[in-house]
Amino acid sequence: METKKGSLSGRTRFGTVAAVVARVASGREFQIKGTSEGNSKMNKEAALSASRRSSLACLAFATVLVMSGCLSHTYKIADEDLERIVSAPPGQRGGAVRVVQEWSTASDPKDDPSYDGRYSRSTSTYVYVGGSYQRSRTYRPVCQRRNCATPAGGSAYRAPSGGGVAQAGRPGGGAPVRAGAPGSGPVSAGPPGEGPVSAGPAGGGVESAPGVPRESGGSGAGQSGAGDVPSSSPNLGVGGDKDAIIALVAVAVAFTVVLAATEGMRYDGWLDLSPNQTVYVVHHYGSVEKTTLAALEPSDLLARKVIISRHDGELVYLGRAPLDRQGFAWRMEGGGMQMPTPNGETPLGWAFMGQVGYFPLQQLGILFSLWGGGGNEAGGEFVGVGYGLEVDVLPLQLWRVHGGVFGGAGYAYGAAEGGTLLSRSYHEPYLQAGVLAEVDITTRLGLSLRGGAHWQRVGGEFLPMMGLFSAGLTVY
Repeated sequence: METKKGSLSGRTRFGTVAAVVARVASGREFQIKGTSEGNSKMNKEAALSASRRSSLACLAFATVLVMSGCLSHTYKIADEDLERIVSAPPGQRGGAVRVVQEWSTASDPKDDPSYDGRYSRSTSTYVYVGGSYQRSRTYRPVCQRRNCATPAGGSAYRAPSGGGVAQAGRPGGGAPVRAGAPGSGPVSAGPPGEGPVSAGPAGGGVESAPGVPRESGGSGAGQSGAGDVPSSSPNLGVGGDKDAIIALVAVAVAFTVVLAATEGMRYDGWLDLSPNQTVYVVHHYGSVEKTTLAALEPSDLLARKVIISRHDGELVYLGRAPLDRQGFAWRMEGGGMQMPTPNGETPLGWAFMGQVGYFPLQQLGILFSLWGGGGNEAGGEFVGVGYGLEVDVLPLQLWRVHGGVFGGAGYAYGAAEGGTLLSRSYHEPYLQAGVLAEVDITTRLGLSLRGGAHWQRVGGEFLPMMGLFSAGLTVY
């Protein structure tokens, strides 16, 4: 149907998935030409817009998968437990030790074949006898890989540029002797007859061998306004809005799945360790030193971290720590929500919500919310997108189930068209409140459930209460 120029008021379709947020924030309208030429141009732009949305969605999905990390088989000893271990007698170190699993980017030192144990300390072996660990003997590992013995004529390993550690084989073969950079002092000495064991740069620590990983420090009363237009003139682009929301939701769901499978499943709990457990001391300047739990020194508390590798032997897992919310959080939920239409109805539609925020306390969190949804009613379509802030308070706990309340406020954009629905849109404040429950799955992953009320202002006044419900995952 042709119309006169300037007779219709509408909104543009989203050009990209990211334009959802921009459109919600702006709410600007423009005039649409009613000629057949204008309609043809609009259809071409809509097709191009849909193609761009699909391309961007695929690109975003691929980016999420590429950037997602994998969990490593190394575990960092918690700082508080490291202090306890170092302060205990060597033979009494171990037991239940709190650790946190690392990412694969922090590779296991023993994965690198160039690591041959030459930078190991002199250590002691402890044997469990009569209910306690007793010191057995002193040894110093010299070479832990094949074909790495020092030639009979001796050999030299130059120090890395800028200082570090140089190694040289003793004449006639035997254990290598290490010399530190100029101005450095001896760190430790081996058993009689083996000579000096190690020397490091001033400030402590030992330069790593080549290849060793490095780390740097209900019902509503909607009213039809003067701007309402016949439903046969689809000028609001509701179909395009729904496509954009679905594409954005697909990316968010993929990101949530990856995050839950990595960060959410990281082991954060206790291991049963013995004094003989091999550990790696990672210094701030990047070097890695191999030793045992019993041989850790007070100076190791100043190191970047002390880690354990699963490749050094089977580990005994004692159990994960309880759910810990403190810190940043990401939440993704899906469910249903009632939304107002210009015909005065509040039909129930599908809805998804993504949240990111921070929990300064175990029971208190503040999150930014972005939600979207839509549905069909009276032969037409309706859509809604909202953004705002939410406060979560979860003071109750029974075993692994936590309970509390939530409250939020912000702005929402809604539109409807098609069938017997009046074509109308709004961009006005909303309020939400209800009950929130969470079941902890791991220390960093929880199953969230919510039910509550939604109040939307349209035409300058709030409509009667509408309902909402959803469930999803929260990664801390």
